[in-house]
Amino acid sequence: MSRTAYLRFRYILSDCISVTLCYFIFNCIRYTVEDKSPTFGELYDFIFNLKAYVVGIIFVLFWIGLFALSGYYNNVENKSRLDEFPTTIISTIIGSIIVFMGLVVDDVVLDTSVYLKLYFYLFSLMTIVVYPIRFIQTTIEIKRYKSLHERDKILLIMNDEATSLPIEKTLREEGKIILDKIMIPTSNMQHQEADINIQQHINEIETCITKRNPDIIVVYIEGKHLECFSLLLYGLYKYKIPIKVPMRSMLFAGAKVKVRGMKGEPFIDLTDTNMSEWEKNVKWLFDKICALILLIITSPIMLILAISVKFSSKGPIIFRQERIGLYGKPFMIYKFRTMYTEAECNGPQLSKDGDKRITKVGRTLRKYRLDELPQFWNVLKGDMSFVGPRPERSYYIKQLVNVAPYYYLLHNVRPGITSWGMVKYGYASNLKEMEERLEFDWLYYENMSLQLDLAVLCYTIYTLIKGSGK
Repeated sequence: MSRTAYLRFRYILSDCISVTLCYFIFNCIRYTVEDKSPTFGELYDFIFNLKAYVVGIIFVLFWIGLFALSGYYNNVENKSRLDEFPTTIISTIIGSIIVFMGLVVDDVVLDTSVYLKLYFYLFSLMTIVVYPIRFIQTTIEIKRYKSLHERDKILLIMNDEATSLPIEKTLREEGKIILDKIMIPTSNMQHQEADINIQQHINEIETCITKRNPDIIVVYIEGKHLECFSLLLYGLYKYKIPIKVPMRSMLFAGAKVKVRGMKGEPFIDLTDTNMSEWEKNVKWLFDKICALILLIITSPIMLILAISVKFSSKGPIIFRQERIGLYGKPFMIYKFRTMYTEAECNGPQLSKDGDKRITKVGRTLRKYRLDELPQFWNVLKGDMSFVGPRPERSYYIKQLVNVAPYYYLLHNVRPGITSWGMVKYGYASNLKEMEERLEFDWLYYENMSLQLDLAVLCYTIYTLIKGSGK
């Protein structure tokens, strides 16, 4: 079990114990305040019976699920006692309302003011019991982190155009341990030579990661040939280790910074986004539930469309194509086929107005974007989200990074069926238009939120109704 998994298990276990304790104490309060002795007899009989056990299990599962949705278990290695308090308070307020409505509101009482007292008792109890235990556990973990054997272990990757001494000094002042330093020479090299040189070092880096097992990868790159390092970052993403760059590094690209806590580390996590943890969890849950519902609801429509595609021209009903998704991982995207099978016999080509490769049925599907319906399966699988940067093929990504070296940052989030770029710009017919649309995807990445996702979905629905796809 990894350290992250172990810490997450400990936080979940401590919350389970806290919530269970709250459940039994709250039932004692309910018994006393509501005067249930005539109906249930002794307190022991009210608390310890089969129904109470079943409700108790549901009670605990509900609270753990709510805490998970709040993002409390996401970054267990970077807990902040200051951040824990508002997270706990907000969760307990919302959870207490739901529990009150499901567990207490149907209780028979002589005075309705008892309901308000019971809600106050439930909220106060959850806060008083849950937060102190969390505070103590986080304090213990912070002290353990500060001990030598628990400090973050760093793999430092640099090119010879960057100065290492200031970075190494900063890392040591922050209590980090530099496991290894890998230098990639790029000065006095042409673009193609630098590209080959970086790829040759990827195997060395991967071997070091496997053997040394670092906690964080710090990449400090300066000078030219920055676009070549996107290949390096794609190779590092798969290890699911935080990748950080100094704020002064050219790889940072001036992206908006979201500060968590007061650690003061002058590094930006390239594997993180500006979306809060609870928003990430709600977005993930929304994707799964809605994808499943929409697959069921639209199945009759997709059956009709499948028959139409089958008789429109020779070839498969579903078009499969490799795209690059989260952390640079390839996946197969699914669409209803809208082109003739020999459409790309001369190599990859983007669609354009009046494209003769598109079938008559395909033109209608594209107009209302009905060809995208099979991608609900991609969302359910976890390859995609409903809203996110549009996934591209590696053929075009390699060209895009030459003009937009920071394209790799978009792969920190799942690609979407729809995107800000799709609703504000639409389909791209050439590389120049792809670059222009990329600006909207970058805006989305910099301002990710559930509110923005909702706005993009509303614009998408309007586009579908208007039939402005192509």
